Amino acid sequence: MIDTHCHILPYLDDGPKNLQEALNMARQAVSDGISGVIATPHTHNASYVNSREKVLASTKLLQKQLNLQRIPLKIYPGAEIHIHFDLLDNIRQKKVATLADSHKYLLLELPRFTIPLYTDELLEGLLLNGYLPIIAHPERNVVIQSEPEILDNWLNLGVTTQLTAGSLLGKWGKKIQRLSKLMVKRNQVYLLGSDGHNLNKRKIELKAAYQEIGEINSNSALQIKRNAYSILASRHPN
Repeated sequence: MIDTHCHILPYLDDGPKNLQEALNMARQAVSDGISGVIATPHTHNASYVNSREKVLASTKLLQKQLNLQRIPLKIYPGAEIHIHFDLLDNIRQKKVATLADSHKYLLLELPRFTIPLYTDELLEGLLLNGYLPIIAHPERNVVIQSEPEILDNWLNLGVTTQLTAGSLLGKWGKKIQRLSKLMVKRNQVYLLGSDGHNLNKRKIELKAAYQEIGEINSNSALQIKRNAYSILASRHPN
């Protein structure tokens, strides 16, 4: 399995506080059957601004330590990009990291309680310029919970989604769990991510969520896994 949303890089955001914690998170991932992780530190969310260069360097350093410790996990660069007005320009200038450094797949984070007025225009602009916006954990956005047709409209445009494993397992509450299951039933989930931040409440785990998806729609479970590998296959050679 590939985890396509994980805050495993130390020192960059609200993920692991040090290298040892990051290594322990990696061991946790391997024990769950995960072979690769796309590291997605927060950026442009008013608390953290992690440039592509910083993410690439941090990914390289962590991978070196994993190899030294003989932890069989591959780390790929990425970012959870908080939606912002200049996002398209920042992507074009390679100021923010794309998933697996693909220069195509963008993991976008919405505010939890609102949707900015410029969101539709921005998403359309990204699509027109050859990027694929992937909305991180839309099930946790309060507006989408009340108005799911917003998500339907984006999906019809070609935007897609990433579901958080814990949401499907009820760790974010029953309301979010119900919406997550509905998204699976309606084939509205492109990727599954752990959104792992630490070793306890927000740990790296996918296996149980994939089992849940398989019970709802076995074809979806297989396709979501394939989608993650497709992102790795299209990553930039550098």
